[in-house]
Amino acid sequence: MVAWAVNKCGGRRWRQLPSGLIEVEGEGTPMVKPGSDRYNDMEQTWKNWAPLLRAAAARHDLPVAWPLAIASVETGFMSHNPKLQATIVSPAGAQGVMQIMPGTAIGLGITPEQRADPAKNIDAGTKYLKQLYDGRTGHQLPTIGSAYNAGPGSGALGVRCQVGRNEWSMVADHNYPRQIIEYNNAAITYLGLGQAERGLGGYALAGAALGIGLGWATRYLARAS
Repeated sequence: MVAWAVNKCGGRRWRQLPSGLIEVEGEGTPMVKPGSDRYNDMEQTWKNWAPLLRAAAARHDLPVAWPLAIASVETGFMSHNPKLQATIVSPAGAQGVMQIMPGTAIGLGITPEQRADPAKNIDAGTKYLKQLYDGRTGHQLPTIGSAYNAGPGSGALGVRCQVGRNEWSMVADHNYPRQIIEYNNAAITYLGLGQAERGLGGYALAGAALGIGLGWATRYLARAS
């Protein structure tokens, strides 16, 4: 039996199952409901960028569900216009499918101009996911998602805590960790992922952080509430 993760912030606990699904204590494995707007956003995001998502996940040895989940949270609401999804810029300056900030782009090896290239953008975002996995987030989806959303203020690949901020007591807007869990679980189910496509030996989940997008779209966030 897989042990429940230790939530250093003192909020709800979760555990990563061998299948790649995330189980939330007392709740099961929550996921975006098939047929909902959010599910359709994820499905269309996959149809738009599947080859790029697969290639990036393989290159950085990560589950392909991770970048798909991040892309669905960040720009899924624009997925029915692929050109706009690839180039959209948030009020904070984050751009592209996985919403990468200009300064972060340079650190990830792409120029600010290349952020609008979906191949460069998705690869850079997935590379950052791996950096987070290797950082101080504990290899766990909710903490990595929290660091992703919190941005540079979360420190060097770390996580900030705030009691009562959300069910996890982590600094993240709009319960971002839950959104990532729900999309990851839906992505695994939707894609019917086999061991070879899970990455990291088929066992782990993540998000991304520190200067990539902040989940800023009001329209999307209204759906997720």
